[in-house]
Order: sequence, then C-alpha cells, then structure tokens
Amino acid sequence: MNKRWLFVWLVLIVAFALPVGALALALFNAPAPYRLIAEPDAQWRAGQVLPAGGRAMVRSLSDDAAARTAARRTLESISTSSSSSMPGVHRYRARAGDEHGLILAIGRYVLVVAAPDDAALEQAIAAVPFIAPNAERSGVAAMLDRHLWGFVAGILGYALLFILLASRTLAWAARRPPLPDVPAAGEADLRSRLLALDFPGVSASVRADGELVFERAGEGWVEQLRLQFDGNGNVVRALSGGSAQWARSLGHRFDFFKYWWRTMPRGPRSDQVAELVQSLGWVWQPVFTFRRLIGG
Repeated sequence: MNKRWLFVWLVLIVAFALPVGALALALFNAPAPYRLIAEPDAQWRAGQVLPAGGRAMVRSLSDDAAARTAARRTLESISTSSSSSMPGVHRYRARAGDEHGLILAIGRYVLVVAAPDDAALEQAIAAVPFIAPNAERSGVAAMLDRHLWGFVAGILGYALLFILLASRTLAWAARRPPLPDVPAAGEADLRSRLLALDFPGVSASVRADGELVFERAGEGWVEQLRLQFDGNGNVVRALSGGSAQWARSLGHRFDFFKYWWRTMPRGPRSDQVAELVQSLGWVWQPVFTFRRLIGG
C-alpha cells in the first residue's frame, strides 16, 4: 500500500470513528433526563389520569438494575411503529392508536406515561409530581430524547458528507499520472488507439455523447468500462458499469472487492487501458460517478 492510499484510509477511519466515538461517549456519560424528587404514592401503582389525555403508572422494583431491565422489557411488550432508547429511557409511538409514550427507569421505579401525541405527552410528564427534569442533561442526549427525527436527520446529513469525502479521496488515491516526460497525445489519437485495442470477448463502442465503452457480457451479467475525455486537462475519467456485477463478483472469491478498492474501477481490461492512457501522456482518473461534485 503506497503512502497515498495509507493517508486516505487513515482519513476515512478518523472521519468515521471520531464522531461515532464522541457521540457514544456523550450519550453513555450523560446524566439521566429526569430525577426522582419524592417517593411515589401507592395510588400511582394502580394508574393515574393526567392532563391532556395522558395517563401514568408506576412499578416498584428491588433495585436500579432491576428497574432498567423492567423498563426495557416493557418497551419490548408494546407493538410500536417507532421507538428510541438509551440507558433507562425509552420513547415510543404505539402501532395501535398512534399513542405516544415514555418508559422511564428512575431509581428503583419504572414510570410509564402515555398520551395521544408528543405535545400531550410532555404535558403529562410535567404533571407527574415526583419527578423533575435534570438540569445537568447533556445537549446530545436531550436532542435524542426529545427530537429524534432531527437527530436522525443530522446523522443522515453527516453520512452523506462522509460518502462525498470517501468518493473524492478514494478517486484521488486511484488517480494515475501520465508517464514522465511523455507529451500528451491529441484526443483523437488517444481515442483511435483505445478503439484499436483488441481484447478477447470485449467489444468497444462510442456513444452519441462521445463516451467510449468497453463491454464484456455473459449469461445474466454485463460488465462495462466507461470512459469520458477531458481535453482541457488531458484526463480520462473512468467508471465501472454494467449489471449483476455484485453477484458475479461474489462468486469469484471476492476478487471484485480487492480489485475495486485498489484500482477503481473494475472493467474489461481496465489495467491495460489505464497503461495505454498513461503512455500517451494522459491522466487516468477512476471515479465513482461522472457527476463532478461526487466523482471528482
């Protein structure tokens, strides 16, 4: 592995591991969202009606660990359309009746609060007299607890940025410069030399937009190497294409993964094509997509 690839892998590992690790640390070290300020009366164990159509019930367990286990099992017993969980705190949306609820392990108690919607649920929670919001609650944990979809949107946004970073850095690492001291051939000459290549079982064609395509086909699969030409910078941008490549590659001892990560893209005789491009003074630039923003 050369220094360029080593640098790319280090960047991608850090870009993935650093935010994930920081998020996990913030969540697991965060204070509980609520604190117990009084012992609940016995009447709460039978259930209580709360404002805004809410209701609540309390269970008493032997200790804190038993309460956390009971809270988790309570969530598992409810048929939900969505839920979010962190240690001792579970929010859910019931599949039946679209009910919104909070299951909270607080001390040795399990508190279950349910209401018709999120706003009503917050009113019902505020009406429970023996708990109070924890002022030391961390921002990340509070966002996950109260604004799940905003939190998920943030995660998806970062995932898209990570994909952009990965595609651009991997394309940069796979870039092959022209051979030293070789003047760049004209685009027409390069195209004619590429079309003159004769690979067994591989056809070459030119599309209406000028894209050159090498293609190899078999039963149930088509494998392509698509080339676009940038005459201003003397760059050939290369992209893998075709159909059923994953299934075919999986059947060949994962050779696709090994080849793709190293040279990008995989295609009919892509190494030989790349060497010809370099020998004629052009840059060989593999990409994930021909879209400039993502592919490079």
